[in-house]
Amino acid sequence: MKYLLLLSLVVISIFAFSPGQLTPAYIVNHDKAAHAVTFFILSLLMRRSFPAMSMQKIIILLGVLTLAIETIQFLFANRGFSVEDILYDLLGVLLFVTISEGSRLLLKVFHK
Repeated sequence: MKYLLLLSLVVISIFAFSPGQLTPAYIVNHDKAAHAVTFFILSLLMRRSFPAMSMQKIIILLGVLTLAIETIQFLFANRGFSVEDILYDLLGVLLFVTISEGSRLLLKVFHK
């Protein structure tokens, strides 16, 4: 699972740091949805790769990652810093946390 996480980070970096829009519109029609889905998947991969890591630490690490990506993009021509991208990235993380923790609590309730 850690290799898949690493591969995902490499692919995200290629998309994030390439000049201009790398993905054609017919692949990703909704940029903000792609941000949320990407960070949902990153959250899942981090949780599966490091099961002992707390959700709080996952949120912090992915929050730092999204801030780093947007800050670095600010330095590139034809790219920029987007608070909206950060919010959608964090939305993906929070959706994962909500689903993960919610299902864990439901399992706990129904196992009694």
